[in-house]
Amino acid sequence: MRVTILSMILSVFSFLHAQQNWVQVGPAEGNDGALTSFIGMNAITFDNENNIYVTARFDVRPKKIYVAKFDGNQWSVIGDPDYFDDSDKINHLVVIDDVIYAVGFLKDEDRNNYIAMFKNGEWAKLDIPGMNDRSGTKIIAKDNNNQLIAAGAYQYDNGDEVSVLRYTGSIWQPIALNGPFRPFDIARSSEFTAMHFDSNNQIHISVNEQNAKPYIVFFNGEGWAKVGGGNNFNTTDKIEDFQIGRNNFIYAVGDLLNDNQKNTVRFFNGNRWSQVHGENGYRVDRTIEKVAISQENIAYVAGPRFEGNFISKFENNRWSRVGERDSFPDEGDHIIRFGNDNTLYAIGQRNFNVRAYVSRLEDQTLAIDENSIDSAYSYWIDPVSQLLHFDKQFFSFETFTIYDISGKTLLDMDNATSPVDLSPLPSGMFIVKASSKKQTLSFKIVTR
Repeated sequence: MRVTILSMILSVFSFLHAQQNWVQVGPAEGNDGALTSFIGMNAITFDNENNIYVTARFDVRPKKIYVAKFDGNQWSVIGDPDYFDDSDKINHLVVIDDVIYAVGFLKDEDRNNYIAMFKNGEWAKLDIPGMNDRSGTKIIAKDNNNQLIAAGAYQYDNGDEVSVLRYTGSIWQPIALNGPFRPFDIARSSEFTAMHFDSNNQIHISVNEQNAKPYIVFFNGEGWAKVGGGNNFNTTDKIEDFQIGRNNFIYAVGDLLNDNQKNTVRFFNGNRWSQVHGENGYRVDRTIEKVAISQENIAYVAGPRFEGNFISKFENNRWSRVGERDSFPDEGDHIIRFGNDNTLYAIGQRNFNVRAYVSRLEDQTLAIDENSIDSAYSYWIDPVSQLLHFDKQFFSFETFTIYDISGKTLLDMDNATSPVDLSPLPSGMFIVKASSKKQTLSFKIVTR
C-alpha cells in the first residue's frame, strides 16, 4: 500500500524520540568565560568534580601553550601564562586531588623531557631524584589508586635503567627495574602513545618502535609481558590509542592495516586479537585516532568511517554515526574521552588553522518536524520482501537513519538508494530520518 507522508502528520507529529548530539561546552565565543581564540588542542582530562582541563594555544603571536579549566560555568587559564615556551607541547594531562601534571615535549635547561606540576598556585618542574641527564618522561597517567605513573627512558646515576615509575606524592618508586621480560630495553626514539589500567590496576602501555611491530605491554605484578604475545601487528602498523573495557577486553586503533590495506579497529578478548567489523564493517583509508569506552561497554572511535562525521560507535554488532551529520569538520584530529559522569567529550582540532572547541555528547529528545515534510513524498513497504520504496523522483538520500522508539540507532547509511532493505529490523514501530540535498524527512514506519 502506498502512503503519502503528509497524511501521517497527525499521527507522528507528537511522536518524540531521543537522539544523541554534540553540544559545545561553555559560553559561546565572544562571551565572558568563553574558550576564546584557542587552537591546536592536544589533551583533555577531568578532576574528581568532573571539571574539564585541556591544553591548547592562543591564536596570537607567539602561540604559547596553556592549560585551561572549565568549572561548569566558564573557562580560565591555569597559572602563569608565560611559564611554557613557544616550542613546548603537552600531550598528556593528569589531575590528582588539587595537583595538575603535564608532559609532552617540555624541555628543561638540559633539553630533557620533564614533567610539569601545578601546585599551590604555580607551575614547576617535578624532579625525579637520582636520575642522570639521559632520563626523560614520555607519558603519564593516573592509576586506579589515584597515584601518578610515568613511563619513559630513565637511568639512575649508578647506571641502572628503568622505564616505569610510580609517584606517591613525595617519592618515586621504580616498577620492575629488572624482570623476566624488560619491554623497555628499546630505542630512546620509540613512542609511548597511551597508558591505561585494567580492573586489577595492571599497567598497560602501547609502544611503537621504528621498523618493528607495535605492541601493548602490561605488568602483571611480577614481570612484563606483551598482550597477545606481541606478534599480532605488522611492522608498518602504528598504535595511536587503546582503551580497556569490561572484562578487561582491549580496543586498539591507529594505523592498523588489514590485508586490503584498510585501517581497522582491533579487539583483544583475553586470548587473541581480532578485527572489529560488525555487520556493516569499519575499514577506512585514514588513521583512526582515538578510542573511548563507556560504562555500558560501548566503544566509540574518532576516525573517518561516516562521511561528514568523525565520531562513530560500535553497539549491538553495528557501527553507526554519533551525532548529527557534519558535527565535526572532516579535517584535523580529534580526541575523545569519557568524563567521570560517563559523558563523552571531544576536542579538536590539532590543525593550527582552525579554531579549537570542546564538545560533549548529550541525549536530546526531538519531535518530528511538521514543516520538514513535503506532501509530494510517498513511500510503501513491500510486506513480502520488506523493502521500503520511495517515489522514483526521490531515489537517493545523502543520509538515511532508522531509530527505535527509545532513540537507539538501528540502521545508518550514507548515499542510500530506494528501495531500502528493512528485513534486518524486528517487527515494530520505528522512526526514519532521511536527508537529501533539498530537505530532511522524519517519519514513522511499522514493520511486521
